Amino acid sequence: MLGLLVFIIVIGPLSIILHEAGHCFAARICRADQVELSVGRGKSIFAWKQNNFRVEVNRFFFLGGYSNYHKEQAFNRFELVWISLAGPLLNLLIFLGTYWISLPFIHLGSLFNLWLCLVNLIPFKVAMQESDGYKVASILWKTVRYNHDFSKKS
Repeated sequence: MLGLLVFIIVIGPLSIILHEAGHCFAARICRADQVELSVGRGKSIFAWKQNNFRVEVNRFFFLGGYSNYHKEQAFNRFELVWISLAGPLLNLLIFLGTYWISLPFIHLGSLFNLWLCLVNLIPFKVAMQESDGYKVASILWKTVRYNHDFSKKS
């Protein structure tokens, strides 16, 4: 029971924050003008803003998160792929760095970060929510579709 509570209140939200921070970090590298990191759903219980970076924590902080980033001049395809992959990449790095620590809660967090990495790389879309894998697959598909005319015979 204690393990479940620690997972819901600490490990899950912290892993989600780090995942979204990966996206935000990549967006800042790509010179985003505005970056927002939000964790949870429901009414805002905490918000912090410094310069062009905003963080918000919502009442049900254990129910996922998202990041938004904007740039006056649109992001190019490479930047969008990099930003999309940065969240899962950070989760993978956390997994690789912590898996070998034999403390139960650290090990649980490590495995959850691996799960976050893998699930977010699967291309899927639910309602208006797109996974990181879906975003990357869409960008790659548009690149292939617009750069090649497959109706022509070689």
